[in-house]
Amino acid sequence: MSQIETIMLVALGFVGALLVGLLVVRGLWTYAVSLGKRRVERRAPSAIAELRADRDRLKAEYAMQGRRLQLRLDDLKTRMAEQMAEASIRLLGAERASIFLWDRANRTLVGRPALGVEGGELRIPDDTGVVGHVVHTGETKRVDVDEGEQEIDHSVDKKLGFETRTLLC
Repeated sequence: MSQIETIMLVALGFVGALLVGLLVVRGLWTYAVSLGKRRVERRAPSAIAELRADRDRLKAEYAMQGRRLQLRLDDLKTRMAEQMAEASIRLLGAERASIFLWDRANRTLVGRPALGVEGGELRIPDDTGVVGHVVHTGETKRVDVDEGEQEIDHSVDKKLGFETRTLLC
């Protein structure tokens, strides 16, 4: 055997070994990737469950925070309405004051606060008296007992044991 044949056989051996090595490395790589996938797949359900738990926790926190804000807002609205009614009493020298809100769905006027009324709330049908007229027409109205006796609905007065002499809506 000549020296060139020996070199070519050694080179062919290296090339053959390289090809076998590449096949082995490819097989090892494929095996490593499949092991990694299995490991991720085993962990994924718990990761997904953790993500869902975090999402649910955040939703609950958001709902609680929203509810706290709503309660705070309701409290501020109530205090503002009370302060408006008290300021009206002072400015006008009135005995009582109510701020009426219109519950259209139930066709009811809700006076809250209704200062001087037990429970601080007064509910009447939305077509009752001067307040009902003002709500439906949007016109401001002042009624004195001497001028507009028939316009004042005294049924509420009878229930409350009060006599309305002047009304400003």
